[in-house]
Amino acid sequence: MFHKYSADSVFYRVATKDAIDWMVSTKCESIHKIVKDALEAYESWTQVKHIPDVKKARFPRKCESDSFSGCEIYAEVEALDITGMQYQTLTSAQDEATHTWDIDFLQNVYGVSESDFQGVIDWCRQRPGKKADLCMSDMPTAIAIGLLYGRYPAKKEDWRLSVRLGLSAMKFPNQYLMKKVFRVLDLDVNAIEIMMISTY
Repeated sequence: MFHKYSADSVFYRVATKDAIDWMVSTKCESIHKIVKDALEAYESWTQVKHIPDVKKARFPRKCESDSFSGCEIYAEVEALDITGMQYQTLTSAQDEATHTWDIDFLQNVYGVSESDFQGVIDWCRQRPGKKADLCMSDMPTAIAIGLLYGRYPAKKEDWRLSVRLGLSAMKFPNQYLMKKVFRVLDLDVNAIEIMMISTY
């Protein structure tokens, strides 16, 4: 759908979210990887030699730049475009009691990898005393907040409460943790401004 009917995403966004929610509820593992592998397989079908153009046309790729002779530049469809298509997938994963996020969910659905955040992990572990454990515990929530700001800025008013609750739940409310997480996410947002949300 994301390739062949890319212009009609409004018609399948609910079905996509329901599918991801179902996979999560049934304890499906490596959801992000499954979708990533499926996309790579789909995109490779048109590269198979000796397949008639008629058959290749059944599985068109999303096009970024079209011409009279066909697609000149194919658009990239990432797994996160599907698994994280709607912000509700992320906000619904926020624990109702603790208002925090779980790293297993972020790894499973959003493809968050430990290697990407190794620098942040090392920094947390260098904090003195109990602060190291608190920093590590707060990292998933910091990542989730960063994902909300980075992927769904247009829906800010809809998920603002989730961010406020998440910030209030953090035991290591440190702007430097947020800043380091945002840098990994390539997010141009002022960490101090976000930290201030929990105060009003």
